[in-house]
Amino acid sequence: MRRFLLSVLVLSFAMTACKKKATVSCDDEVPSFNKVVLPLIKTKCGECHNTSSSKGGFSLTNYDEITGNKGAIYDEIVEKKMPPSNSLTSGDINTICCWIDAGAPNN
Repeated sequence: MRRFLLSVLVLSFAMTACKKKATVSCDDEVPSFNKVVLPLIKTKCGECHNTSSSKGGFSLTNYDEITGNKGAIYDEIVEKKMPPSNSLTSGDINTICCWIDAGAPNN
């Protein structure tokens, strides 16, 4: 029984360690949606997620579209699944996630 539990523990640790998740660390300043987040998302995600292409099934060109998909955006960029080109830096990921964690204000 101990050997089984130890095996499960080691396996779960190994699976967790293999995932390349981004680490999010926010300070007190909330990133500006209009000045920072929107231009970042348009630049890094807009090639596929726009009103004429929306390859991912949705457009990310304005506040309503972005906040309507904020959970998916958060999960996908933290898991480093999107964008497929991996063009988001850790700073970009941190900025978007901190803005979402702050309640995704339209600031």
